[in-house]
This record gives sequence, structure tokens and C-alpha cells, in this order.
Amino acid sequence: MKKIQVLSSDCYLGKLADVDDGRSSYTHIAKIRYDDKQLRCHVKLFSDYKQLNNEITAYILARLDGQPVPEHACIIKIKQSDILNAFPTAQVTGDAYGWATNTIVGKTPNSYFKEGTKEYELALKALAKINGIASLIAFDNLIANPDRNTGNVILSGDLTSFWIFDHDQSPFKPDWTLQDLDPNSDTRCVITAALFPKGLPSTIKSLVVDAAKSHSANLVNMLDYTLSWWQDLLTPDEVKALGDFYKNRAQYSESRLLKKMGMLC
Repeated sequence: MKKIQVLSSDCYLGKLADVDDGRSSYTHIAKIRYDDKQLRCHVKLFSDYKQLNNEITAYILARLDGQPVPEHACIIKIKQSDILNAFPTAQVTGDAYGWATNTIVGKTPNSYFKEGTKEYELALKALAKINGIASLIAFDNLIANPDRNTGNVILSGDLTSFWIFDHDQSPFKPDWTLQDLDPNSDTRCVITAALFPKGLPSTIKSLVVDAAKSHSANLVNMLDYTLSWWQDLLTPDEVKALGDFYKNRAQYSESRLLKKMGMLC
């Protein structure tokens, strides 16, 4: 897997547009110089290194788990003057770092259709039938993501494929503490309730559990990529606690989901 780069402020070429969803963290579309080419990117600014760490960790694990995330991701330093040019009312006292991923051609269900309309419901039904939804449900359970909703899943124009983004609230919440990292705690999957309002069909439940079988091996590979980031962005106690948390989540992912789905081993 390609190493996540840290780009200098000279690589930030300016804001291009606001976004329809995810307006927190001064989220916007910007042009970035990346590997000697210019990319149109989805950028989120963070003053809290822990939230940035959450994005990095979930992205790396998603890549290793085969989840449909953007191909390119990087951290970019953005000057205070550029932030104020993009957001004149922003309360910033200096430069900041952004998490940037290349934009995907498509839209979220929220931006395709107005929630509550027939078209919106049809989009959700199409999303529920796309191969990979069960794996995504298992993945969000692994990383304890409480914020997977119809605003952070991008649907293709023909409604036959999807991509995911926005993981700063995993595990559990943006500013998690050591006390929050209980590997036995559960999170409600918002998008599951939206896609399957009558409950998960038994066929989907089986696919969710099957997807969890690879989590333990993926976690070992993830630690090879994430440990240096954790050491840079977190305290030593947080590094140890987060490592223990993910190891437990991955090791018992299948049994945890069997229990959650009400299925027999």
C-alpha cells in the first residue's frame, strides 16, 4: 500500500468549492499538487491531532480490508492566510493540517435526492443491493464508527457502486479518551437502519459475519503502517490503549458480530 504523504503548504493551490455534506472541520473541495500533478481533493481541516489520527487509521485499515475508499490520500499543511481566504469567518490562530483525499465522481444519497422523497428511498434500496454493503457493515463495527450515514457514502451516477469517506469519529467519537476504548462496547450503525429499516435479512447477516473473518490478519498489517503515525500524534498511553483496543476488536470481530446478529456459532 502506498505510504501516506505529508505535503507542504505550497502544495495547497486553493479552495474550489464548498461541499453538500460534511460541513464540519471546514470541509471543502480544493486543488492540490500531488506527485507532480494537480488533484481535485476533498479536504478536512483539523486543529485536533487525534481526529487526524482517526482518519489516518481508518483509511489505512479500510484499504487493507478492501473497502472502497479514494485511491489517493495525504496530509497537507495549510497556511492561515489560505484558510481565511477559503473561510473568511474562520476562527483560526495559525496554520493547520488537512486530511485530503481525491474526489470521486458521484454524489451522496443526500445530495442526489431530498430525504423523505420517493427518489431518495429508491437510492437507498439500490445502495442496499450493491455488493460490499455487508463488508462495510462489518468494517464499521470493527472500527467502532457511529457516524456512517447517507452523507458519507458516495454513490455512482448509475447507482451500481459506492465509496466511503469521513472517519474522524471512530473509534466512538472524535475526542475519545482512554476510558472510551472498551473493545466490548457497541455502536449503532446509522446506515444499516436506513438501508434495512425492517432489520438485516439473514443472508446479509451471514455475509457480515463472513467479512469479519479477515479482520485479524488485516489488523496485523495495519499496525505496520499506523504505529509511526500514532507515535507522532498520540501520547504513549494512547498508543498502547489504541493498539490493545484494535487487537481485541479484530481478534473477536467474528464472535462479536455473531452475538450482535443473534446467530449461532
